[in-house]
Amino acid sequence: MATSEETVIAEWMLEEFNQQGRLVQKRAVREIRQRFGEHHLYKNQNRNWALNKPILDEFQRLTPEDTVWSLSRQLWRLRRPTDPPDTRMVRSQRQGEQNGCKQRLVWHLSCRQHFPLAVA
Repeated sequence: MATSEETVIAEWMLEEFNQQGRLVQKRAVREIRQRFGEHHLYKNQNRNWALNKPILDEFQRLTPEDTVWSLSRQLWRLRRPTDPPDTRMVRSQRQGEQNGCKQRLVWHLSCRQHFPLAVA
């Protein structure tokens, strides 16, 4: 169960998420560290700052079901049609990898520009 201060932090995160349509973890951590103190954070196994679990649990409780955590982009965002419906943690797909299509950029010599090339 979250303390009152942890609830205030989660509510601040929700407000930021609603204003921006997403919330980048790095920015949230920086703001929480400045506004509320470092004791609400820890360094994870990769030596990056992360939020304490009670804050994350409270933030998840406050957000609607269509809010997902993008593991690869390290941010919270709204669910997309391509996201799996049964989880709130997703791996963001790179541009062109949706619907099973992978895409590479190919350098076109005649006009010196990159163009997408679909790869099966």
